Amino acid sequence: MGMEKLQEFEIPITGSKNSKAEFSFEIGPEFFSSFENSLLKEGDLNAKVELEKSDTLIDAKFEIWGDLRLTCDRSLEEFDQPISIEKEHVFKYGDHEEEYSEEITLIPFESSSINIGQLIYEFIGLEVPFRKVHPRFRNPDGSEMDFEFKAEAEEKKEIDPRWEELKKIRN
Repeated sequence: MGMEKLQEFEIPITGSKNSKAEFSFEIGPEFFSSFENSLLKEGDLNAKVELEKSDTLIDAKFEIWGDLRLTCDRSLEEFDQPISIEKEHVFKYGDHEEEYSEEITLIPFESSSINIGQLIYEFIGLEVPFRKVHPRFRNPDGSEMDFEFKAEAEEKKEIDPRWEELKKIRN
């Protein structure tokens, strides 16, 4: 499949100098499969992108929301992780193309379009928690539950009397 799927995320920027435009996208498994070795495979997400164009730059506001399908690190069960993202990115006109910083990309003056697929993928990727935990292993506040194995703990407290005797000899 490859990057041709990302053509849908190619936005034309030629035409009037100062303008505002809004674009909507649906993001599913075919989007994630466009990225080689993607750790993200599935999701049911929507993205809204608002571009505001001026003489020197294009200000892009991103809203991305929906469910991302993840695999629990603890149980290996799949679960839906709701996400909601609001980000801003600036495309600044220059004499060459370069990712200047996390928030700014330089694009040549003669650019006729910008592709926002990679940015959307990165924004979603940043929302994936370091530890992916199924909701049934979470406390109401969202933190991970601690599982204490009380039976094991009790066993450890009951020390074999022979060990106690040996400790006395050592002391």
